[in-house]
Amino acid sequence: MDQLENLLQEVASQLSKTGDDTLLQKVKKCEQIVKNQSTGVLSKFNLAGKIALVTGGGQGIGEGFAVALAEAGCKVAVADFFLDRAEKVAAKIKEKVGVPSIPIKVDVSKKSEVEAMVKTVIDTWGDLHIACNNAGIVMHSNSEETSENEWGRTMDVNLTGVFYCCQAEAQHMLKKGYGKIINTASMSATIVNHPQRQVAYNTSKAGVVHMSKSLATEWADRGVRVNCISPLVKIVLN
Repeated sequence: MDQLENLLQEVASQLSKTGDDTLLQKVKKCEQIVKNQSTGVLSKFNLAGKIALVTGGGQGIGEGFAVALAEAGCKVAVADFFLDRAEKVAAKIKEKVGVPSIPIKVDVSKKSEVEAMVKTVIDTWGDLHIACNNAGIVMHSNSEETSENEWGRTMDVNLTGVFYCCQAEAQHMLKKGYGKIINTASMSATIVNHPQRQVAYNTSKAGVVHMSKSLATEWADRGVRVNCISPLVKIVLN
């Protein structure tokens, strides 16, 4: 924001020498808009200087998180199970938003990979302020036929993986006395989507909601806030 304001002031200075009053007034109007954004209500959404991490950032809601945080001024680490997806989003952020972004490959169900992911962010930029734990999977089956693999993998990624992320992120944030963690649950945490048969998914997301409440209660007085969102996804069945 400061760079844009300085640039507009420079342009206004040059235009004042040309006598083009109409264009000069337009530039001055732009200066006022920038000033309002830096001091008015929009400034409360300014995250310049912050460092963010988004898991499952290679597509969908995770990509939306990553781009929005970048547009607010954050440096953003885009983590995903599929490295090529993370690379595309990181490249998009650098090209279209103009802030630093790095891709990271991670399987959040593996504690060692989660710890390495957080270490990569801190080694790269020196800190971590915001973490969006969004990675998740869904599989469908009749409950009486749900396999051990489906149940286990869903819990490993959607519930245990979120805990591993929260834990690794908080170990850094608690030392600093500051941090924001946002976990992605689902409307499926509180309602049963029908006719989808996804008992493992629904149960895992319900776990994310209560886990987030537990962590929020435990860490709030130490400077780390934990929140949880439950997106509503519209599905059209033909």
